[in-house]
Amino acid sequence: MNGALGATSGGLPDELMSLIFLNCLETDDIGCVTPSSTSAPLLPSWVCRRWRRICLSTPQLWTGVNLQDLTREGLYAVNRTALLSLLDLWIRRSRSCSISIRFSYTDLSDAGSGMMLFLPGPDDDSAYLHDIRALIQRLLSCQHRWRALDVTVLDLSTVEPLLQAVSARPASPRLEYLSIATQYLGIFGEIRTYNLQLASHLRTIRIMSPLIVPEGNGVQFERLSELTLKYCSSMMGCLQWIDKAPNLETLRVRFFGAGGESFENGTRTRRLRKLVDLQISSFSSDSDPTAFINLLELPALEELFFDMNDLIESRSWSCVLELLKRSRPRALQALALLGTPMSQEDILACLRMSPKLTYLNLGTVTDNILDALSASAPCQPKSSTPLCPSLEVLEIADVTDCSAASLVNFASSRCRDKSDDVSAAECELRFEGDNRWETLETLVIPCDPDYDLIGHPDIMQCVAKGLSVEHKDLAFDILPPRRLAQRLTPA
Repeated sequence: MNGALGATSGGLPDELMSLIFLNCLETDDIGCVTPSSTSAPLLPSWVCRRWRRICLSTPQLWTGVNLQDLTREGLYAVNRTALLSLLDLWIRRSRSCSISIRFSYTDLSDAGSGMMLFLPGPDDDSAYLHDIRALIQRLLSCQHRWRALDVTVLDLSTVEPLLQAVSARPASPRLEYLSIATQYLGIFGEIRTYNLQLASHLRTIRIMSPLIVPEGNGVQFERLSELTLKYCSSMMGCLQWIDKAPNLETLRVRFFGAGGESFENGTRTRRLRKLVDLQISSFSSDSDPTAFINLLELPALEELFFDMNDLIESRSWSCVLELLKRSRPRALQALALLGTPMSQEDILACLRMSPKLTYLNLGTVTDNILDALSASAPCQPKSSTPLCPSLEVLEIADVTDCSAASLVNFASSRCRDKSDDVSAAECELRFEGDNRWETLETLVIPCDPDYDLIGHPDIMQCVAKGLSVEHKDLAFDILPPRRLAQRLTPA
């Protein structure tokens, strides 16, 4: 930047230089920049006097700072004093603009890494407590300008002042995004309740900590469109959030230690008319979400993701099928059923109710399911319409319950021909003719050296046509539908 632009920028007006610097910012999902001496906004502010003047007179360059990576061992050597100095720098230079702040501070010498099940004593690291209080005070100094706040700390009690600031006047009139995460799960603690009526302008809330719930007053979060509750220890607490957010579009919940709750028979169904993305997972054997799922009705659903991690013991787990029957979504495009105790019959019934699926992720698959998805049965001519006629991606976590022959037949009968020697007109003609079910573009199977599917001649022919066959270790790579759909969307 200093080489090419610096030699020719003398005649450019300051306003144009400001726009150039703004376009050099590398921001994350909430508009934050990770401070670096090799990138904007710090780098151009050190080049020359004029560039520095322009940078300091452009507060939009300093409206988002990500201090999360700075506290991770091995990435940057930033001490606690420097962390406060960087935060001060962005707060000061952003002037009166709205500001987004993301920081992670879990540097407790005796805590080690990873999640904590028990908190250390109050005297275990007085330096940490002193520093986190100083960080909180810096944040509170600009709370009237918060646009996005993403905080990761050891314990929820350390961010109590932030939650009180959101709940009390003068509150944070510009706050749209709030994320609270703790290293301590707090699974043995109580649910915390806050009067969040002044935070009704929030659009995104993510709570990855002991559960926080709003008070049961009449105030609703009309603008709230995305809600994430991880390590959620109460299904009733989750319902309290849903009752406050009638316009939710995305709901992601991971239940952990949420067993023992019961709902009255007369508990009403929650109809979320705008919800398009539902993701529910369970991280403990006592967190069967059946009772919670049975209270949902989602007519606008487009993506449905379940991951029970094989922790739910049930002979009849039909809550997903009942949800689809109750909701009748017209545009369900992505479905993931991982680690659920669902029967083969229920899975097939779900697929029959989802004719517009383009993405399907199954924890396990049988020959009967593959045959129902195939455009032709083995050793037989073309059959009737297969299930999921628009399917583009099939992802399978476990192939032990299906034969290689059924998997090969499915891929061969549904593979889309994208080879160079097939013209666009021929592809269109094939799509309307006998080969109209050839829609499959990606097949994802587990990484298993004993399962040599890729070496099968028919699969090799599919790969030559353009089928992408991917292997992955599902223990470390579980991809929710939306992320996979984004990855597969052409630029």
